[in-house]
Amino acid sequence: VRRSLRVLSGNEDATKIGLCAVAPVGQTYGLLGLSNSCEATHLFSSVHERFDKLFKRK
Repeated sequence: VRRSLRVLSGNEDATKIGLCAVAPVGQTYGLLGLSNSCEATHLFSSVHERFDKLFKRK
């Protein structure tokens, strides 16, 4: 995961992934991923584009 993210210099340890003690209902395992990177803009813009595509279909 770290290799695919662009992180700020001096903040190379910006990703945490852990197995949850309690899994979601109907699931065997639960996984939590936290990332502190400078790619939030890209994430939100891609979500916005997908929302627009879905909204235009209806």
